[in-house]
Amino acid sequence: MGDIDIYGGVDKYQKINEIIIKLGGSVEGGYYRHTHCLLKGVTIENHMVISDIRVKKDDMLLENTLKEEADRILKQGAYGLVYPSAGFNALFLSWHAASHFMFEKIQLRHIYDWKVFLENEAAEVDENWYLNVKTKVSYGKFADILTSLVVRLYGVKVDSLPQVFKGGLEQIDDRLVDRVISYIFESERNVKSQSVWKHRVNLAKRAVKDRWKYRDIYGMSMRRMLWMRACWVVLNKRG
Repeated sequence: MGDIDIYGGVDKYQKINEIIIKLGGSVEGGYYRHTHCLLKGVTIENHMVISDIRVKKDDMLLENTLKEEADRILKQGAYGLVYPSAGFNALFLSWHAASHFMFEKIQLRHIYDWKVFLENEAAEVDENWYLNVKTKVSYGKFADILTSLVVRLYGVKVDSLPQVFKGGLEQIDDRLVDRVISYIFESERNVKSQSVWKHRVNLAKRAVKDRWKYRDIYGMSMRRMLWMRACWVVLNKRG
């Protein structure tokens, strides 16, 4: 079971922390994106930053777009809890899976989340709005790989997909998708060490070993990837 992620807007971030404490939960800070909360045995991440804003310019583009869309939905909400829009999910779900795959591997639940989205919400996404962001971020290619994985592993018919999501499949090499599938099922998951620095060293070693991912999927050189990782360590004590 995963955790629960909530976002109430920057102005309500601290208020949400206070409410969780008042309800008997615990709140652990120290991370720039969110507080790590525990309430009645359930892990909750109260987000101030939705995606990531540490280094890459396209990260800021994604973050600003997600916040604008989240704030739009929050203003329309008639109750205290609202569900993300289809456009928000299109960007966030694919980014979330891509960010996990960049440093380790994804689980089948990440792919299944995308399947459920494609089958139930994809038709509601504004094509121009979505493509305007997708084509400008480094994880855009991975979104098409995710769609290809859904077709391969869950038997979803390509013809049933909206054009905005099936259009990119023609640009994806089947051999790359084969490699991603093999990596998901055959590679070991990165287990976080109790030592922060040991964990960072292990991540660096794995990045060198799996450099094909950064080159073929994210369009990054190994040098750039290691430099970015070093910057993340400096900017965030939890790295």
